[in-house]
Amino acid sequence: MPIEPAFVLAQREDQRIFLDALDKNIVIVTSSTLLATMRTVSYIWKQEKQKQSVLEIARQSGLLYDKLVGFVEDLRGVGAKLDAANDSYHNAMQKLMESRKYGDTLLGRAERIRN
Repeated sequence: MPIEPAFVLAQREDQRIFLDALDKNIVIVTSSTLLATMRTVSYIWKQEKQKQSVLEIARQSGLLYDKLVGFVEDLRGVGAKLDAANDSYHNAMQKLMESRKYGDTLLGRAERIRN
């Protein structure tokens, strides 16, 4: 409101004018309250932006955690398969050439046949 005395006069006539405006999401400002009101609005917008940023960080953190848990589970699966492959390798090597009893391996039996 550019003429502050006019606003004061309007408030004297209708004391609810300011509250009625607020109910309609309207803020009545005068030249003396404009800068403070603009700073308040700027601060509120800044707070809202920070709140949205915090919520997005929390959302992204949850997604990151979920992916990390899945990755660890996949690595455990890979480890189990590597262990199984290692066991199969050792079993095959024992049959091929590493036995407690000499000549009881595939190579040992092949040597016997060759001899």
